[in-house]
Amino acid sequence: MIVVAGVDLNPSALRTFSRNLPEAEAMAESVGPVSDVAATVEGVLMRSQGVVRSVCEPLGAAYRRAVPASDTELASARNWLMQRSADDWARAARTHSTLSGPERHRLWRIIDGLET
Repeated sequence: MIVVAGVDLNPSALRTFSRNLPEAEAMAESVGPVSDVAATVEGVLMRSQGVVRSVCEPLGAAYRRAVPASDTELASARNWLMQRSADDWARAARTHSTLSGPERHRLWRIIDGLET
């Protein structure tokens, strides 16, 4: 079982989420590339995993290149994120940001409860 935002998601709920990804994609397309909103399904998926907005799109794109779509997108994305190194986060970070990739990686781990 996976807990997202304090809600337990069983395998059935995860399948429902992945089936609803086209709806998220349609929403992202209608909103367009706005800096405060994830503009792709992969970006929305990364945001649902607690990834900060500034790197959700590049990490989402890297995730999709590495992992084929599945019925267990949430679990797959979570596992993929947990395997990312500080260097992976650095590649996704914007160069004009005050936070480095490793700092963003650590921030995600703290927010996600993996580190204190």
